[in-house]
Amino acid sequence: MTTTTLAMLQLSLVQGVGPARVRRARERAAAQGRSLAAAIAADGLTELLSPEQRGLLAEAAPLAELALERLTAAGVTLVCIDDDGYPRALARRGLAQAPPLLMVRGNKGLLQK
Repeated sequence: MTTTTLAMLQLSLVQGVGPARVRRARERAAAQGRSLAAAIAADGLTELLSPEQRGLLAEAAPLAELALERLTAAGVTLVCIDDDGYPRALARRGLAQAPPLLMVRGNKGLLQK
């Protein structure tokens, strides 16, 4: 698990933030020369999120960590769109709507079939 994966999980927990907005957040962070986690920590996504969503984003950090602990305990692996294990066919369909995270239990190598 990477800090990017945890940051995407945190962002995904915010109401009204879907795959397209996560993609724009990743692009904004890259334009700032930051990782997504660093952009979140520096409040570098202000133009993408409403004030209410920015508040929810801060509250989502411990929830993302707790969710990750529980998922891991249940044998679930998170596969981030930036990971080599993310299904190429899904990513090719269009990054704007591809889910930024997949929850996988079992052989994640099957995602490439």
